[in-house]
Amino acid sequence: AIDREFARYARADTLAVPLITWRAVMGELTDSSTARYAAEIEAPVLNVSGGRDEFFGPDHQALLRASFPDGEYRLYAA
Repeated sequence: AIDREFARYARADTLAVPLITWRAVMGELTDSSTARYAAEIEAPVLNVSGGRDEFFGPDHQALLRASFPDGEYRLYAA
């Protein structure tokens, strides 16, 4: 279960970001080659995915795992 206090803060932060910014971010995430940026990332990578994710499906998740072979990957079934 998600902590209600965390969810409240996360929702407020999310709503504070203009819609045009979210559209640009999501467009970049779906249209760009992950591998192009992978070499520039020096921080540890945690890739979290849901088993029913319709936006970033299995092919995209496989690309992320391949782009960050030393990263941690967690798949949540539901």
